[in-house]
Order: sequence, then structure tokens, then C-alpha cells
Amino acid sequence: MKQIVDLLVPIVEDELGLINLKRNSRYGEYSRGRAIAYKILRVYGFSYQSIGLSFNRHHSTIMYSIGMIETYLSQDNKLMCSYVSIKNKFLMNTLVNEDVSDDAIIEFNVELSNMNNKLAEYNLELYNKWRRYKKYDGIIDAIPRDFKDLDLLERKVQSFVNSTY
Repeated sequence: MKQIVDLLVPIVEDELGLINLKRNSRYGEYSRGRAIAYKILRVYGFSYQSIGLSFNRHHSTIMYSIGMIETYLSQDNKLMCSYVSIKNKFLMNTLVNEDVSDDAIIEFNVELSNMNNKLAEYNLELYNKWRRYKKYDGIIDAIPRDFKDLDLLERKVQSFVNSTY
């Protein structure tokens, strides 16, 4: 267990720009970094108790952190990208050391595939939003800074919107 944690901690620290992940800090960056490590170790097959002992935390803290990190990952795409990167690097390091079971590799691959799908959906959503708002650039550029006639402005905007469809 210690070997695996010693492989994982530097990867998390490098990816998130942290120093001494195991330190007793309640800053968000550190607690999220530890929670990512907990989640990866849990997927790897370790018990809450053993993860807690490795990080000098109570097993209930590990359970709570894993639940919270899943919420954060679903809401923060940058954090999700960091998590995927950390998992990939960790998986590559453990494969080199041959300390990982076939079931863990399969579970990692399934989870990474699901995350890639979520990121692809998010990218498509962002692209569609960009396209939707891009059409209004012409309207904003066409309005003079000292424009006073609101009726005329409304007609111009309406004609512009109608012409883009």
C-alpha cells in the first residue's frame, strides 16, 4: 500500500501544483487533491480504513471526501480534466511496476471512457453556445455608441435576427 501511495502522491502534487499533499491543511486545493487520491486508491481496491491510515485520516473522512469529490468533478470540468490526467499518469506508472490487477485496468478504462464522453458532450455544448452568441456580435458592432432611437434599434435588431435564420 505504501508503495502505491508513494507513486500516487507526487502525481497529484505535480498535476495540481501542490506541495506536501499529506500535510494537515484544510485549503480547498489540498482537500480536493487528497480526495482525488482517495478516489483513485478506492477504485484501485483499497479499503477506506487502509486509505485513511496512509493519509493519517479517519475512514469516515475518506468516505465523505470521495462523495464530495464526485460532486466537484461533475460540476468543475477543469478539475475533471486534472482527475483524468492524474488517473492516466498513475495507471501508466502502476503498469510499469506491474502492481495493478486486470479488473482495476478494466475499471479504469471504463471510467476514463465515461469521462471522455462527458468532456466531449461539454465541448459540444460550449461550441453550440459559442455559435448561438456569435451571431449577436454583428448587432453589437452595428450599434453606434450615441444611439438614441430605441424603436429604430428594435427594428434593426429584429431584421438582423430574422436574416440570420
